[in-house]
Amino acid sequence: MVVMLAVWLAGFVTGRLARMGAFLAGLVVLGLNTHLPAAIGQMTARPEATWWVDRKIPRSKDAIYYTTKFVDGMPLDRPTLAAVDWGASERCMCIRFQANQSSSYRHALLAGFQSIAPAQMMGNANHPYFLTYTVEPTSDGHSAAITVETHDQHGVAATFRQPNVPFVPIAAWSQPVDGVDTPAFNRNAVDLLLHDNWIAQGIGKWLPGYLARMQLDAFIVAAFEP
Repeated sequence: MVVMLAVWLAGFVTGRLARMGAFLAGLVVLGLNTHLPAAIGQMTARPEATWWVDRKIPRSKDAIYYTTKFVDGMPLDRPTLAAVDWGASERCMCIRFQANQSSSYRHALLAGFQSIAPAQMMGNANHPYFLTYTVEPTSDGHSAAITVETHDQHGVAATFRQPNVPFVPIAAWSQPVDGVDTPAFNRNAVDLLLHDNWIAQGIGKWLPGYLARMQLDAFIVAAFEP
């Protein structure tokens, strides 16, 4: 559909080179559509984060457990991509909406900790070493500050904090339910319809994300024992 519309728009332009340029421009604009401002923001973003370390905690051969303060929304690393994706539930043998791991800030963040150990939800509140992941949306609900803290027996051992991360509020996928009949069905369906295409995916994955990766790497080196 996007390609056909771009061809149709290019038909109004004369000249081979001009028509090719109009076709390519049409592909980008139609493919990104309402996420065009997000793509521009992702292109021009200069992610900054602060961190400090009081004590190192050991690297783990097992999983790093983490807790998170759930909020009614989702911080985004790559907002050009669709925020949701299709998922499957073995319990009801049905499909459901879930967070798109390619656009999720949390998934990008946890991927950075894979050099330490696989990260998973905390199963034991008395585990001696763990992470906390906190999302603090701004008053307008369009961005959030992300705080990651490492903990040991004495409390908070190190802190990583990044402000101004894009944020999508009212996200039913923060608490997935079986089936697609969620309170945010219309929002999720429109998001997939408009932005789940190869143009938006290609551009969104090619552009750098909002996660301050250099600062995160430096934090991991400083916060964990070799």
